[in-house]
Amino acid sequence: MPLVSDDYSYAFIWNADGGGNIAYGISGDFQRVESITDIFVSQYAHYFSWGGRSIAHFLIQFFVWIGKPLFDICNTLIFIALVILICKVINDFKRPLIMIWILLMLWYCVPEWMSTMLWLTGACNYLWMSVLQLLFLLPYVLALRNNFKFNSAFYILHSTLALLAGWSNEAGGFATLFVAVSIMIIMKRQGKLQKWQLISLASFIIGYLLLMIAPGNVERLQIAHKDFQWNFDLLISHLTGTFIDILSSELILFLPIIYYFAVKKFFSFLAGLIFKITKIIDLESQKFSVDEIIILLFTSAGLVVPAIMLFSPEFPLRSCFMSAIFLIIASSAALKLIIDKGLFPQWLTIRNQFIKNICLAIVVIWSLSLIAAIYADISIYRQNERRIEIVKEQSDRELILVPPLNPSKRIEKFLGLRVLGSLAIQFGGDLNRDPKMGQNVLFAKYYGVKSVAVSDEAMK
Repeated sequence: MPLVSDDYSYAFIWNADGGGNIAYGISGDFQRVESITDIFVSQYAHYFSWGGRSIAHFLIQFFVWIGKPLFDICNTLIFIALVILICKVINDFKRPLIMIWILLMLWYCVPEWMSTMLWLTGACNYLWMSVLQLLFLLPYVLALRNNFKFNSAFYILHSTLALLAGWSNEAGGFATLFVAVSIMIIMKRQGKLQKWQLISLASFIIGYLLLMIAPGNVERLQIAHKDFQWNFDLLISHLTGTFIDILSSELILFLPIIYYFAVKKFFSFLAGLIFKITKIIDLESQKFSVDEIIILLFTSAGLVVPAIMLFSPEFPLRSCFMSAIFLIIASSAALKLIIDKGLFPQWLTIRNQFIKNICLAIVVIWSLSLIAAIYADISIYRQNERRIEIVKEQSDRELILVPPLNPSKRIEKFLGLRVLGSLAIQFGGDLNRDPKMGQNVLFAKYYGVKSVAVSDEAMK
C-alpha cells in the first residue's frame, strides 16, 4: 500500500499551529523529518497540540522517515506476533482448526481492516498497539494459569513494557487495564498476588494517564468539535450507529462462547456474575476453570471497548480494533475447550458431507476475497506510482494535475473496508481537488514541487 493521507503529514516535523500538519489550508515552511531528534521534537509538539498517542506516532514518523519497504516487513512480523500472542494467551499451538479460525476471524471481524492493518498510520495506532497490550497482559495470564515466578530482570522489562502499553490508545488501553485488574482481583482472593503485578499495573496506569491527560487532546477537541458537550442524543446516535455495526460484525465470535457455556449448563451462574464476579471467579471453588475465566474476561473486555467509546465525541469503527482481538481470544479459547472436551455433536465433523461442503465453500470464498484484495491493492499501488511519475515529469509546473485514485467498485462492494475504497478516499484518504488543502500541500512538499491537485483531466 502506498503512503496516503496522514502518512504525508507525519513525514514532516510537527507544526503545533491550529491543527498542525493535519490542518486544512496549512501553510508555512515545513521541514522533512531527517533524524530521531526531529521525531522527538515533533512528538513533543504533537503531545501539546494534537494528541497523546506518542508511542504510536513516534513509530509512524520513524517508518515514514526510514521508508515504506522496512515498514512492510516489520508490519508483517507484527501481524505474526499478534497471532502468536493470541495462541499463547489461549495456550494452544497444536490444532490447525484453531489457527484457521483465528486467521479467518482476523480477516472477517476486524473493523476497517485496511486502515488498521495495512495503512502505515493506522497500523501503528491499532495493530502495533494491540501487540503491546497483549504483551503486557500475557504474564498476567501465565501467572493465572501457572503462578509463574519471575526474576528481577523481568521487573524492569515488564514495567517498561507496561508504560508503553498504557501509553498506546484509549479504548484498547482501558479494556486492557480491565483485564489486568480483574486477574489481580482473582489472584488476590487466592492469596497468589505477586509484587511484579502491582509494579507493572502502576506503570501501565502512569502510561495511560500520560495518554489521556495530554494537552493536545483538549486542543484537538476544540478544533474538531468546538464547544463539545456529551449528551443523551450523542449516546443514542453512537448506540444505533457504530456500536450496533461493531457488535453485528462480531456476532460469529460469540457462537463458540455461547455454545460452550450452553452445553456446560453455566447459565445459572451468569446472572450472579454481574453482582458477585470476584466470588464466583474463584479457582478454589472449581466453578470456573482457568480457561473459562479467560473466556469470560476477554469476552467482557471485548464489550468494554465499544462501551467506552459511547462517551467519545467520535466513534469510528477502527477505534474498536481491540474489541475484535479480545473476542477472537475468547472465542478461540472456547473452541479449544469444545474440541478438548468433545462437546461438539458427532455429525459436526469433516466426515459429514454437508459439513465438508460448507468448509469447502468457506475456503473458496476466503481465497477469492484474499485474491480480490491483493488485486485491488496492486491496482491502487500502480495508480499511485503513475501519479508519482507525472509529478516527476512535470516538476517545473506551477500546478501539477494528477488523476484521482480509481478503486474497483465491484471489489469494494464485495470486500468493503478491507481495501482502500471510494468511502475512504472520500473522507480524506486521498488528495483533494483543491491544491490548498493540507494533504495536497504536504504531498507537494514531500516530492519537492509547487502544488498538486486531483483532476479528471489528468486521466485523458
